[in-house]
Amino acid sequence: MISSFDIQDLYQQPIQKLVNFVIKAYEDNPNMNLEVFVHKADVLTEEYKFENFREIQQRVSSELAFINFEYEQIPINFQLTSIYDHSLHDAFSRVLHKLIDSLPYLEDLLNVFCANSQASKAFLFDTASRLYVATDASPVDPPTHNLCSDYLQTLNAFGPLYKGPM
Repeated sequence: MISSFDIQDLYQQPIQKLVNFVIKAYEDNPNMNLEVFVHKADVLTEEYKFENFREIQQRVSSELAFINFEYEQIPINFQLTSIYDHSLHDAFSRVLHKLIDSLPYLEDLLNVFCANSQASKAFLFDTASRLYVATDASPVDPPTHNLCSDYLQTLNAFGPLYKGPM
């Protein structure tokens, strides 16, 4: 389950709505993965952005603990996102990874590919959405991911121009 939170909002009402949403989702399915995208992170300075991000996480956690100590243990994954960089694609890709049962096998195949081709990094992308379905075991370097995503965007834009006649 994915929820979005605007980092520019006044916090009390959106945090209360998020807490109510988390409790309802947890009561419906305690095994559900909860993902919260803290959005519009690009408008704040780096220091203020991370300070607000930590404050939102802490306030949600303390609100949940205040209601019931059991709710404090609900696993919630918070991610900073923006439409002006690739953080939104990266966040959706990470959510997608949790849904793919065969992800370890795909990662192993990409590790073998990197070892045999001497590539430093490998991604398996869905070209239309530009979400990466899998990657090798090395950490994802944001500039490399951004470059690959930009390349796919260019291919998607200009690819139809090079289709052969039918």
